[in-house]
Amino acid sequence: MDEQYCQERSRFIPYAVKYANDKVGLRYPKGANLQEREAWYIEWNHTYFGRMDQLWEQWLQAKSKYEKKAQAAIDTVYRSEVWKHFERLAHRMQTTVEEMEQEEEQAVAV
Repeated sequence: MDEQYCQERSRFIPYAVKYANDKVGLRYPKGANLQEREAWYIEWNHTYFGRMDQLWEQWLQAKSKYEKKAQAAIDTVYRSEVWKHFERLAHRMQTTVEEMEQEEEQAVAV
């Protein structure tokens, strides 16, 4: 299993445990028979894993949104740098054309 996945997902365990405890209870009721305890375990596990999945999906959406924003920022900077490069290149070309025109004018004047 992917170590990063395990580390990221394990962050949500305390929140899911607290959620399940708040919704279902910390323990099965005192004096519960075997069937009632099993029902409590099933409900607690269902609540816990449902919350884990919910938190994980929210995390993935937030992470994806962040990554998209980061990529957009990188793209913006890249386009800006490329544009600056082309502006510098165009300026050099314009300067070269102007120098050539001046040289031609000087040659014709002589």
